[in-house]
Amino acid sequence: MKWGESLLEFILGRAGSGKTKYVRKMISEMLENGEKNLLLLVPEQFSFESEKMILESVGASKMMGIDILSFTRLANSVIEKTSYAALSRIDDGGRAVILRLALDSLGDDIKIYRKLKSNFNGLSSLLTFIQEMKQCAVTPAQLEEKAEVTDGILCEKLKELSLICEAYDSFMSKDCFDDYNLISVANEEMINSDYFVGKTVILDAFTGYTAQELKIVDTIIKQAENVYITLCTDSFDGYDKYSPFAFINATAKRILSLAEKNGVETKTTILKNTDETRFTRDLEHLEKNLYSRSPEVYKGNENNISIIQCDSRLDECRATALEIKRLMREEGVRCRDIAVFERSANTYDKLLEFLFKKYDIPYFEDNRMPIASNPFVIAVRYALKIAALGNNTDRILSILKTDMTALDCEDVSLLENYCFVWGIKSSDWKNEWVSSPDGFKNELSKEDKEALERLNSLR
Repeated sequence: MKWGESLLEFILGRAGSGKTKYVRKMISEMLENGEKNLLLLVPEQFSFESEKMILESVGASKMMGIDILSFTRLANSVIEKTSYAALSRIDDGGRAVILRLALDSLGDDIKIYRKLKSNFNGLSSLLTFIQEMKQCAVTPAQLEEKAEVTDGILCEKLKELSLICEAYDSFMSKDCFDDYNLISVANEEMINSDYFVGKTVILDAFTGYTAQELKIVDTIIKQAENVYITLCTDSFDGYDKYSPFAFINATAKRILSLAEKNGVETKTTILKNTDETRFTRDLEHLEKNLYSRSPEVYKGNENNISIIQCDSRLDECRATALEIKRLMREEGVRCRDIAVFERSANTYDKLLEFLFKKYDIPYFEDNRMPIASNPFVIAVRYALKIAALGNNTDRILSILKTDMTALDCEDVSLLENYCFVWGIKSSDWKNEWVSSPDGFKNELSKEDKEALERLNSLR
């Protein structure tokens, strides 16, 4: 198999046709042949799995020839090498403060949105609007242009929103860096530095791109040596707005127009379902016909699809948990081979968590967690604080509460109670504790002495 025959290659295929497998095989062969400067862009949740699979295929030494990133991680890696890295990143609370300052600065220039200054929900709605405008790469000037071709209340709203966005950007640019601008700013830096020149770039597993991301795709097409893009569709010839692939096909058309604008030749590879890649026959039939305008009735004998009607979400989750338990006990299915999907986030997860614990089903929840709340990270942070600033009771107990030490929960509770009763300070940790754990006493009982012995051992 020969790779790199065209500058921009679309790799198309329905679900289960093997697009990701095709791309990983392509990357492995490139690395085995000594190629370097490869960049694989995937959605955030696929980066770890992609790294793992390619590492298993080519080994650690050849992994030096490829970077596997999401758009956000790519943008951050670029920004870290610029002057923007010195600016403090602002959070949602800071954005709300800056938006309030922007609204105050506009004074009587705004009337419709003036009352939102003291309304938290109103500020949140405006921040969401600003974020969406950034993602769609819509500037305040473009909002003003749209206002000029409309009339009535819509015209007034667009003019005020244009002023608000402009004032917000003005205040933000002084001392802070707003992650809403991350991808756009990174793209400008990549254009100026010819970041993608000489690279082979592969984009896999995306169902669509924001306007900000499409600007990076445009830069990639202009600069990169070879570009490969996978799309979950069987063809984007013609346009059927009722097709289940209509949104993806529209994305393909936009990328094609970028290639034409830059004079880049394109090639299309269409993957078909094979015995190696396809689902079971009934699932494959369902995938093809569920949203078809002329569906066919399945006539096979497979029985891999079940529809269970329940009276409530709790019953749905209970049925799911019991079926998993049955698969584990009767058919020997491993938990790692079972996946549970919910249509919308935060709909079933709490109920499933409760029932999985009740029925002793081990599980991993694929949910984004702030790294700052990770017990290991907390333990390291407080250990570094102790090394830099010295020990005190708060820092020591914070490390102990992460459960990253040899002390169990009961031991930590005993230490915390004693520190609370006697107001233990940093210097007290170096001296033997001699007071009763229960507070002031004229004489220590046998139980007090035993408790003190244990506490001093833990200390």
